[in-house]
Amino acid sequence: MRSRFVRAAVLLSVAFAAVACSKTLDVGGLETQLESQLNTKLKTTDITVDCPSDIKAEAGGEFDCTGTVPGSGTMTVHVTQTDSDGHVTWEVTAVATGPAGGTSGPTGATASGPTGTT
Repeated sequence: MRSRFVRAAVLLSVAFAAVACSKTLDVGGLETQLESQLNTKLKTTDITVDCPSDIKAEAGGEFDCTGTVPGSGTMTVHVTQTDSDGHVTWEVTAVATGPAGGTSGPTGATASGPTGTT
């Protein structure tokens, strides 16, 4: 009975260690870099970017962030992780303009915009 308990405790601690060791992206740093690159490429200073928190750092991981231009609309920034060290590529894949937030381009189409790497 005791050996079964010890085995269970060891398995749980190994599982916990694997979860505890997984790295997450520095989302705040990524948002700052995306803001800087988007503002430079679009020749403005007002764009802010919001990304999901607790993104696991892993090569090939993908997620979307939202860029906001005050008074103009929003954009979807699709981010792809190139490695597990925080390097990414990104592309603006959709733009919603105006107060109603209408999507630019034909219905169902994806607008493309600037791309970059960080």
